[in-house]
Amino acid sequence: PLQRTRQAEAGALGAAMLAATAIGEFASLEDAADSMVRLADAFEPVPHQREAYASWYERHRALWPLMREYARGLARM
Repeated sequence: PLQRTRQAEAGALGAAMLAATAIGEFASLEDAADSMVRLADAFEPVPHQREAYASWYERHRALWPLMREYARGLARM
């Protein structure tokens, strides 16, 4: 199952969790997550769509190495 968070800006939340842990507000990132993350909807995979999920996952796996190199190139700019 996949569970969505209530926070729309996950990146900002992650940065806040890192900062709070760095200044000693939390002993660990796990503690920060337990305190700061609020969960919303849960989604269960639809069994009869397994083939479609597998197909999209394979496309993602094939694309990721290309995107990784692209992102590295952007970082070097």
